Amino acid sequence: MPYTRISSTTNAAAALKYAEGHGHGHNGNVHRNLSVATVGLLPGSVASYSRQFDLINRKSQRPVKVQAYRIVISYSPNELDAKNPNDVMKAELIAKQFVEKTYPGHKAAIFVQNDGKGGKLHTHIIL
Repeated sequence: MPYTRISSTTNAAAALKYAEGHGHGHNGNVHRNLSVATVGLLPGSVASYSRQFDLINRKSQRPVKVQAYRIVISYSPNELDAKNPNDVMKAELIAKQFVEKTYPGHKAAIFVQNDGKGGKLHTHIIL
């Protein structure tokens, strides 16, 4: 069964930069992201996602304390294998469907990774 963690942040830009990985992965991995996708955001870079999140928050009619939510969904190797490209795409699809069903109308950046402890496949969703 996938492990999921949800937390809030007052700094959407920092959450996006962390998920992007500043160009490198943890544990000496060359790349951090196996796949990057969006729901409701224009494709681009983390900087463009930050600008889009900022515009959304500025349009709010009330003060914004929580700029974004960070959602991590992790899989065991028995569920999805990080070395299998089909499983990487499946993790991306699961994350997109999760956002669309659980948070309809919200925008999200999705980062599929395997650079953590044990190299397990996981997604970072910045919503």
